[in-house]
Amino acid sequence: MRRPQNDVPVRSLKVGRLQREYRVVAPADLPKEPMPVVFVFHGGTMTNGSLNMLRDSGFAELARKEGFVAVFPQGVDGHWNDKRDSAFFQSLTERGVDDVAFARAITEQLIRQYPIDLSRVYAVGVSNGGIFCHRLAHEASNLIVAIAPIIASMPDNLAPQFAPKHPVSAIIFQGDADPLIPYNGGFVGVIGGRRGKVIPAEETVQKYLRLNGITAKPEVITLPDKDPSDGTTTEAHRYPPGREGHRVEYYRVRGGGHCWFGRKPGNARVGKSSFDFRATDEAWRFFKQVPARRRS
Repeated sequence: MRRPQNDVPVRSLKVGRLQREYRVVAPADLPKEPMPVVFVFHGGTMTNGSLNMLRDSGFAELARKEGFVAVFPQGVDGHWNDKRDSAFFQSLTERGVDDVAFARAITEQLIRQYPIDLSRVYAVGVSNGGIFCHRLAHEASNLIVAIAPIIASMPDNLAPQFAPKHPVSAIIFQGDADPLIPYNGGFVGVIGGRRGKVIPAEETVQKYLRLNGITAKPEVITLPDKDPSDGTTTEAHRYPPGREGHRVEYYRVRGGGHCWFGRKPGNARVGKSSFDFRATDEAWRFFKQVPARRRS
């Protein structure tokens, strides 16, 4: 039986001139050893996204079970400033929305309350939240050691300048029939218009392979088709470790849509989800396998 999540209080802090909100779930009995941190970034338009992610992503339950701190931040007007080149995201910048600074500020608050392992800070996000993970990797690689973008390729204006100062491991999940984030790159679709462009999913993977010095071919595994009725199959591409032991994995969901895989899609317009795996579990498995950040 799932534990009710409404009892998790909203926390707030000021970042620049904006008051920001987030929620935190940690084990009831804090361990003596420092704990990892997992940021969970909701998708765009989710004005109650931090609560929705806390309820539905599975990371709250995992945090209590596995002994880490799960953070559920709330975007301004339900969005993350993920660096896409569009009037909408430019307006967020003009309003002073600095979500990278927000993640850093949350971390500073966590340090005061929990035994935090700053060498094991991870980020997972879906759609707009996943695209923001790429920006975090680029601008905050001294904080974030690994990311798990779900249905979220890299913005085309970030790609040419993508150069994190430190290695960042990445596990990337993308449906090749996504109606909003085009698998082969192009404009991101939203109801009533377009919001910037992304590069192809496989080009996004190549960015992290080059970053981590990985040149070997991957092991490609077709996952067992646990639910033939879902209309999808999944290929897992797992690459050998690269620079400082960092890793890259890529899950191509054939026939998959704009979904958090392992969960039912929000509506028919977003396409098909896969039930061959649960993105939550695979992201946490991956995070546990990647090396901790080297501290200078």
